[in-house]
Amino acid sequence: MAAKLGRYDADALVASADYRRAVTRADPMMFALVYLPHHIRSEDTGFTISFSQFHLDLFEQAKQWMKPLGGPRESRDCYVAPRNAGKSTLAFLLLPMWAAAHGWVRYLAAFADSATQAESHLMSFKMELDENKLLRNDFPDLCSPARRQSGVSLADSQSVVMARSGFIFEARGITSSILGMKRGDARPDMILLDDIEPKEGQYSIEQKAKRLKALIGSVFRLRITARVVITGTVTMHGSIIHDLVRMVTEPEPPETWPIHQKIRVHYYPAIITDPETGEEDSWWPEYMSFEDLSYDRHTADFKMHMMNQPVGGEGAYWTEADFRYGEPEGVVRTLLAIDPSISNRRSTQDETGLAVVGWSEIENKCVVKHVEGVKLTGTALRDRVLQLLVRFPEIRVLLVEKNQGGELWLDVFHHMPDVKVLLHSATEKKEVRIANAAQNFWQRGRVFHAKPLPAFEEQAAAYPRVTKDDLIDAAVAGVSYFLAPVKKVKSSVRVQSYL
Repeated sequence: MAAKLGRYDADALVASADYRRAVTRADPMMFALVYLPHHIRSEDTGFTISFSQFHLDLFEQAKQWMKPLGGPRESRDCYVAPRNAGKSTLAFLLLPMWAAAHGWVRYLAAFADSATQAESHLMSFKMELDENKLLRNDFPDLCSPARRQSGVSLADSQSVVMARSGFIFEARGITSSILGMKRGDARPDMILLDDIEPKEGQYSIEQKAKRLKALIGSVFRLRITARVVITGTVTMHGSIIHDLVRMVTEPEPPETWPIHQKIRVHYYPAIITDPETGEEDSWWPEYMSFEDLSYDRHTADFKMHMMNQPVGGEGAYWTEADFRYGEPEGVVRTLLAIDPSISNRRSTQDETGLAVVGWSEIENKCVVKHVEGVKLTGTALRDRVLQLLVRFPEIRVLLVEKNQGGELWLDVFHHMPDVKVLLHSATEKKEVRIANAAQNFWQRGRVFHAKPLPAFEEQAAAYPRVTKDDLIDAAVAGVSYFLAPVKKVKSSVRVQSYL
């Protein structure tokens, strides 16, 4: 931040209102640094100013507000970040204040879970208008209320700000009566929605349906060309924000409404992974280190509120308690289990499941190191497998389920470096195989996860009420290869090697 401020004339920043207005006009971050620095410092960051990628992206996105409105549903974005990310400060204060001060937004409609919550945020906005001396000096029309000819304020309530500049800021609860919201002939040109869902214990799927109906049927219809920015954190499995997260985390999202509403989703997990190296780090190190994040990463609260990937609780095979983290002593063998997709058609729900599984001879236990689902076949699948072999050089076996593709998989995975290809055929019913693995291996503490595996754990915890089970198939195949009794392996799996 010092480098950014260093690009400007420090004396002019102190002495000249014209200079301050000029350097902040097209730069919302600079506006926050100049006029509202007390809102971007906190005890959690040692009272220093720092930003995560989430903050940087939202500041950058706000610059689009300077452009004229586009067509219907053209500008709708959702930003999902961990709890305590400063979402409300950005969405209800910093960005609206910048846009209002420089006239980029004329009528802003903002929504929260409840009217009380929305009005509380608006109160912070009003306090700055009333008490921020620098803001009042540089933007007097924004900081003064609009008045009738009689001198009476046009709007004097907890839910509305109407400024002499013409700016209107209206804050409501998401389920409030809002149809036809307008002031004179003005309708909102900007719609902000922050944390529009209640906590899990106060929420249900039925309530989610009603809230989604209000969002699509009332809020979005206030003005179909209005810019829409949604910020939030997941509060329940299957919630509105969870639907939006799954647009990013799953190749085939289970809900279609975000697609129809043309919402672009920007997802920021608390623990980020380098896609090339697999190394992990904190999403905002100045706020919380990777070590501190890792301490709680196995908990349901962390998965829900920090990763925004809650574990489903409606399945019949696994519970969250079955997922243990760590690694058994003396892992000596590692394989990559591959559960090929049934079809390569774009319409199919199936993916190819890939699971890296290690085995400890000392403890006779397994560790699942990595699980992913890909919509790849043929050469593209081979290339992805080669990438995993580089990332996990300890892999010595490719265990391929041959029910789909048969011996052709030997052609796909020919001449793989330093690995043996084993084909196996599963003869037991899928439900039986999965039940055996869940009960005999995971629930008895014979399987560890090297780290939280959100996609697999969510799928497993919800099974069989899932649309896809490819991650489960791959992980179960890898674990069963090492831990299943010898007789069971011989009777249910035919193995063939290829060098």
